[in-house]
Amino acid sequence: MVIHVLLIPADNDNAVTMIGTEATLDAFQEIVGGLIEVVTLSEVGRHSLYFNEEGKLLHLPFNSRATWLLHKGTNSVLDVIVGDAFLAGPVDDDGNDTNVDLAVMQSVPGL
Repeated sequence: MVIHVLLIPADNDNAVTMIGTEATLDAFQEIVGGLIEVVTLSEVGRHSLYFNEEGKLLHLPFNSRATWLLHKGTNSVLDVIVGDAFLAGPVDDDGNDTNVDLAVMQSVPGL
C-alpha cells in the first residue's frame, strides 16, 4: 500500500516534500538510510516521525526541522534528530501507517 509522507531533509537548503512510499520496513529504511526509529507525536495529531536509529553513531547531520517537530510533538527537549526524517500520518486501527494530514503539515512553521 502506498502512503504519502513528508520527507524532511537534514539539509535546510532542501525543501520538505510530499512523497509517496510503500508502507514497508524496506521502503522506510531506504528513506532514512538505515535502521528506523519512530516516535509518536502525541501533540501533533498522533503522527509518526521516522528517522535513522543509528544516525548519531554514523555522524549524520543535525536535522533542525525534524528536531523541532520532535520537541513540539512530545513536549520534550531531551533529544535531537540527525539525518533525513519523514512524517507519516497516525496509525490506523490495524496498526498501519496512514497518509500525513495536510492540515498538520500546514501548521508546522518552516515545512
